[in-house]
Amino acid sequence: MYTELMKRIFSPDQVVQILSTLPPVKFPVMESIFSDRMQLPFATVAKEDVLSDLSELPVIRRGFPAYEVNSDGYEVTTYEPLPVRHSQMIYAKDLNDLKSLKHGDQAVWAANTTDKMRRRYLKTVEALCALSLTGKIEWPMYEAGGKTPGTYHIDFGTPHMLDMSVLKLWSDSGVKIIDVFNTLKAMRKMLRQSGFGADLEIWAGETAYEKVVALAQVHPEKSSLNVSIDGEGINIAGYLIKERAETFRYPSTNEVVPVVGSNDVLMIAKEAGHKLIYCAVDDLDAKLHAMPFFIKPVKKDDPSGIKLISEGKPFPVVNVKGICRATVTHSA
Repeated sequence: MYTELMKRIFSPDQVVQILSTLPPVKFPVMESIFSDRMQLPFATVAKEDVLSDLSELPVIRRGFPAYEVNSDGYEVTTYEPLPVRHSQMIYAKDLNDLKSLKHGDQAVWAANTTDKMRRRYLKTVEALCALSLTGKIEWPMYEAGGKTPGTYHIDFGTPHMLDMSVLKLWSDSGVKIIDVFNTLKAMRKMLRQSGFGADLEIWAGETAYEKVVALAQVHPEKSSLNVSIDGEGINIAGYLIKERAETFRYPSTNEVVPVVGSNDVLMIAKEAGHKLIYCAVDDLDAKLHAMPFFIKPVKKDDPSGIKLISEGKPFPVVNVKGICRATVTHSA
């Protein structure tokens, strides 16, 4: 009876309905860079299928065959995304309380429980998205019975890195706001050489942002560069710098890691094709379908109760040619 109650409350359709009524949770990396999302009904992802290297094509003389894109030596890179799965136990004593509630109250309880589970899940997805912007995902991988977690490793390549040796660091003596502009212009030039740079997100770590704020307030050339500061960030001649001081935590070590290093600036071309993919869930009750988030109840005998298991297989894919990083201030 109680298993059937949980299956009804947490049926796939019901979970989708609940999720549609919950308030959105703000995660800046997912919202800004990975707004393009897709579901793939496969267990693996071929990078070339989701991040095609698009280039310009010639026109064709009338009556001639179509131009064939040369694929000689074209190596397909295939990734195997791993699931994010966690559980929550609903003990028999809790089920005794739940069965006495009215249907509407049961729905409220189900919504609150779903919300807690999806928030844990989304925090993990956000961390994976943030890590992917480095060109690599290295995340603890749980192995049942193992004391030391393994490592989930994905390598997309190496993003652009601006050489600051020919530019002034933002913490150097005598630096001006024009030097910040020159740094951003050089970063954008690197992206443009890869065919991107039309739609930019520019994120500064905590120390780097503080230096820009100070420079924007005191240097007289700010008026000629059209410098302005508001709630969104600092605009320097059309380059909008936003502070990105958020952090995430590694589950295995509890190490707190910034999304953007304190001394760094990250410039991301949003049109470069970065995607958040949800692959097929490894669960028969989910019919092996691709879905962003899934919950299922499983009866347990010791201790007696129902285990709620949530699962999703999120996979952020980045185009490293559309990402540029620069270390712009001295390390403390």
